[in-house]
Amino acid sequence: MKKITNFDFKSLAQKDIFIFFSISMVSLVIILIYSSSQSSNSPTDAPIKMNTSLDTVIPQGFVLIPIEIINAKAIDDLIQNFGVVNLYAKSKNTNYLNSQYLPVATGIKIIRSPKNPSVFAVLSPENSAYKIVRATGPFTVTIHNPKNNTTSFKKEKKKKRKIIIENI
Repeated sequence: MKKITNFDFKSLAQKDIFIFFSISMVSLVIILIYSSSQSSNSPTDAPIKMNTSLDTVIPQGFVLIPIEIINAKAIDDLIQNFGVVNLYAKSKNTNYLNSQYLPVATGIKIIRSPKNPSVFAVLSPENSAYKIVRATGPFTVTIHNPKNNTTSFKKEKKKKRKIIIENI
């Protein structure tokens, strides 16, 4: 057997160089296609499959509350399938001209309906759901930072009653 000590590209035939180059290019194309298909299969905001019912993805101890949103048209363009929002409701004690919006929940997760994209629902802890249901809708929504994953609800102020006892 002959021992090869130095490899010389000039000694390769033109046919051998063409085969080497072709195999390299095909390999590169396959790697690029494979890597792009892997990245597109796992986005963080992947759409919910239509055959999956939303009630199967609700975590235990949570409820999904459908809500009506005043600024839904603007939210349509900003949120794809889900996001984190602040929820505001109109105060009951103000008139139409002097409307005031009070926070109901902050940092709450909102989900778009897969069957009707104009319908939204919020994912609320079961023990706090009554605060959203009791608030007068429709709600105004502002988009919240999704990295801040703490949900909080407006604390209710308990009314203090004065009892005046008069001697008769």
